[in-house]
Amino acid sequence: MICKLPLSNTKWLDHLNNRKYDACSIGLIPENSKSFFQSGLTFVSENVRCSNLGHYLPDQSLASIDNTINSSTGWVKRTDVFKEVASYIYKTYGIAKDLTLILEAGYSDVGDKFLADKDYIIYNGRPFFVQKIDNSSSELIEKYLRISRSRRLLGVVINDKGIHDLGTSVPLAFFCDSFDLDSIMILERRDHPLGI
Repeated sequence: MICKLPLSNTKWLDHLNNRKYDACSIGLIPENSKSFFQSGLTFVSENVRCSNLGHYLPDQSLASIDNTINSSTGWVKRTDVFKEVASYIYKTYGIAKDLTLILEAGYSDVGDKFLADKDYIIYNGRPFFVQKIDNSSSELIEKYLRISRSRRLLGVVINDKGIHDLGTSVPLAFFCDSFDLDSIMILERRDHPLGI
């Protein structure tokens, strides 16, 4: 389920600003792009009400919110919504022929064997996963979202020509983690050319 971000809540706003700062520091978005994004979206499991988001924290897991913790064992089934996020990205941005998803490559570093069979670029000395959205699939995007997850998740959707200007051109959308890496926030540009 898709919900609007509760940006009137300072904890959510602080989390988002911290992630924008992180993205600027690795050159994923330019400093001046912070103000280009409109209020954003996040994704939650079916048991979570959008109207209650302001009562939760961005670092709370979805399992703690929708009560999927087994009280007798304390075992927590990871509840993530990456499948829904990937479907949204593919359906929303796949209609254009010239858009690319770029994601920070999680814990990977240049030269890691893990990168050998992945689509990636090296930018500012760091690996970033790259997926041309219209040539991809919802399943492949989901795979890349999952392998990008580390202590955070950062990504953008950018025009193909903008790959050469990464860090200087304003992306169409900015992504970061929410709900303890169980979900993702998406901020889309105010002047989105697709009219989204």
